[in-house]
Amino acid sequence: MTKSRRVMLKLSGEALAGEKHTGFDEATVLGVAGQVKALADDGIQVGIVIGGGNFWRGRTSENMDRVKADQIGMLATVMNCIYVSEILNGAINMNNLFQAQTCQLKKLNNIFIELTAKNCNQRCKHCYIDFPLSKNVKDFISSDLIKEALQDTKNEPVECIYLTGAEPMTHPDFNSILRLCLKRTNVCICTNGSFINEKKARFLKRVEDESDFEIIFQLSIDHYDEVKSDDIRGRGTYRQTLHAIKSLVKYGFNPILSITDVYKEGRKNLLEGFKPVCEKIGFEANENNFKINTMYSKSNSDNQFDEKWQTLDCEYGRILTAKGIYTCPFLANDHRGRSGSSFKDYSNKNILETDFCTTCLKNKKQMFSIDFKSFA
Repeated sequence: MTKSRRVMLKLSGEALAGEKHTGFDEATVLGVAGQVKALADDGIQVGIVIGGGNFWRGRTSENMDRVKADQIGMLATVMNCIYVSEILNGAINMNNLFQAQTCQLKKLNNIFIELTAKNCNQRCKHCYIDFPLSKNVKDFISSDLIKEALQDTKNEPVECIYLTGAEPMTHPDFNSILRLCLKRTNVCICTNGSFINEKKARFLKRVEDESDFEIIFQLSIDHYDEVKSDDIRGRGTYRQTLHAIKSLVKYGFNPILSITDVYKEGRKNLLEGFKPVCEKIGFEANENNFKINTMYSKSNSDNQFDEKWQTLDCEYGRILTAKGIYTCPFLANDHRGRSGSSFKDYSNKNILETDFCTTCLKNKKQMFSIDFKSFA
């Protein structure tokens, strides 16, 4: 059996208190540091997760809002982290300690709105969403939450609102939400294209003409070969998407094709393959019309990547869901990506600690938002 070279140590807050049962017990923490040092000396990388129960637990007060109680618990955890890291600093060379990178929100240029978390008419093999067996899931976000979010961010420099989710066009109030968001700024519809035909494209053009802003489309299609694309997204989906592209182009839209490099062919090969396909349907696409992303694999344990990146979605955006505010679409409704309950009070910093973050770092550029500078 291969000996593990990486271990994760979970330290509860109560363990740091020792026999005192509250606060810090230095002798206890020094003992833990000694054990960690022994592992480090043996060449084993140790990750440490620390609780805050020696100061506060979420259930301590039954008369407090759960979110506020959790925030107090987070502060307790931070205090423990500072204390334990200082003790470890005395026991181990800090060069052997690894901390997850953090990412700071620079500007709120992009607001993603998850219209539905699980309602989708396709089941793509590479999709990062864990779908239930039923396709008819009723988990749509309310229009009132969206109105509140737009009001709370009225002073933010928002450049684009992204209507996203499993398949956003399944939302029963999609048209009214689209009109609502267009009153504020440009809107990008992230869709698989199955709900777009010539009639729908004509209607959407009228909606755009009523507004001072633009409707942008990001259509998902994963290969220029019909057989390979349908193998990923389902039989008939390739022709559906091409028909959607053709309909949108007819009414003056300039769609962006969102491509996941499932077969690892590289950007150059995919661009060359899509060029004749687009020409055939009358779509005069240039390189900026193709958004080619690294595939997220649930079974991939390869965490090797270059820590330098160009732009991440979490540097310029946040996503609104029915459950609150999260750092990016990958981490929507995931506790590791939670930023707050609303745009009135949300975090502008997040830790790049998940497999999703690894995928974004490998991709180097934003995976969900549009680089408008490339269209200038």
